[in-house]
Amino acid sequence: MSFILKSAYMNQDADPEKIKMAEVQFDAMSKTFNTMLKSCRNKCIPDEYGEADLNKGEMMCIDRCVAKYYKTNLKIGQVSAL
Repeated sequence: MSFILKSAYMNQDADPEKIKMAEVQFDAMSKTFNTMLKSCRNKCIPDEYGEADLNKGEMMCIDRCVAKYYKTNLKIGQVSAL
C-alpha cells in the first residue's frame, strides 16, 4: 500500500480475505500481461533489428495483436463466469 493511502486507512484493519483476493487478481493480470507481451513481441518484432524505435508496421501489428488478445481474454472471462 502506498504511503499516501496508508495514512488514510491507518485506523482500519486490513481484511486478509480482500488482500488475498487482490494478490490473486494481481498475479492473474501480471501473467496475462507477460504472456501477451511475449506473444505479440514474437509475432510482430523480428529477432534481429537495427533500430531502437519500432517502425509503423511493427507498431500497427502490436496494436492489433494487443487488441485481439484483450478481446479474446474478455470473451474467455465471460464464458468462464457462466
